[in-house]
Amino acid sequence: MEKDKLTLVQNVNNAIIRYRAAYADWANVRSIGYNEMLVFYTLRDYEFCTQKQISEDYHIPTQTIHNVINRLKKENLIIENKEKKLGRETVF
Repeated sequence: MEKDKLTLVQNVNNAIIRYRAAYADWANVRSIGYNEMLVFYTLRDYEFCTQKQISEDYHIPTQTIHNVINRLKKENLIIENKEKKLGRETVF
């Protein structure tokens, strides 16, 4: 039974790796960085979110997400939502 569980975990891990590679390839073809793509997917799924939420959801350093958000704001691809501000956290 333990060998079956190990095989299942290995298969799941391999599938995750293949899906992440497919997403990275898709983003690369469209000249979108992988982390930018994750920001867009999060916004699509939640309509609005904070930098902290994205960082925690994908286990990406907060500074990395901060840099991506700043770049997307400069390109007018995302905007701050001042109505939904969560304390000191900016919502996009």
